[in-house]
Amino acid sequence: MSFGCGPSSLLGEVIALRAKDYPQIPYLPLVIDEHTDSAGITVRVETFIDMIKYRKRVEV
Repeated sequence: MSFGCGPSSLLGEVIALRAKDYPQIPYLPLVIDEHTDSAGITVRVETFIDMIKYRKRVEV
């Protein structure tokens, strides 16, 4: 998503609501604006992947 306004904000809300219908599928919304650097995105994605791996280990 880019910014919290405009057409993508509505679409982001619809996707977030639909994601709740499928809790077994991991969902990570990322908002990217002119202040977002690649390191911040990398950390978020890496953490998200780590949480997915942790969740799989716990569920087994």
